Amino acid sequence: MYLESKAKKHQARRRFRRLFWLLVLAAGAAAVVYWQEPLLVFYQEVQLALNPPDVEQILKEQRRQEFGVYCLSPEPVEGLGPDCYLFDKEGIIFAKAKTVVGEVILRVEEVSDYQAKIGQRFLPISQWSNLLKILDYISRGSWSSSVFRLKRDQEEIILEGPPKLLFSLRFDPEKHLAALTELKKKVKVENLAYLDLRVEDKIFYK
Repeated sequence: MYLESKAKKHQARRRFRRLFWLLVLAAGAAAVVYWQEPLLVFYQEVQLALNPPDVEQILKEQRRQEFGVYCLSPEPVEGLGPDCYLFDKEGIIFAKAKTVVGEVILRVEEVSDYQAKIGQRFLPISQWSNLLKILDYISRGSWSSSVFRLKRDQEEIILEGPPKLLFSLRFDPEKHLAALTELKKKVKVENLAYLDLRVEDKIFYK
């Protein structure tokens, strides 16, 4: 009885390994496996269940949702850079972007030698959490642009205007975003050249 139970467990493990690698292969050559991060790059969550003795079932899968496009170029170029990637709300790059038209979707552009990698964030988590609040705020507002310029070395992000908005990624932007909402009630910000929010507790505008 003991040997029979042990044999069934061994068979279950073999079925799990076989299903796991089939999923990896089905996701394509770009799929990378992470244990702390999602199981597959293309999926935010994948849960597998083995119901002994013979049932293998995928209980839940949630495909990563496109939140924006990250475009990278080693030199300044007209229009989009040569390399554009889709990223989700975790800031994780999960696929190449084939075409990007207009400014309907949030777009973060960067001129640098940074090497983007599918399956990883394009910013450290501390900076990404700040940037996410900025992107969320802009996506919900009535701004004329949704294109951002990332300055990695300066830890800054700039929304192309008008008006141009300059943010620091070094600190939580919530106070600035709340103040910006109040400022919009008093000033026609669309007539401004820029608003500089890179200093804590202060907003400069012209």
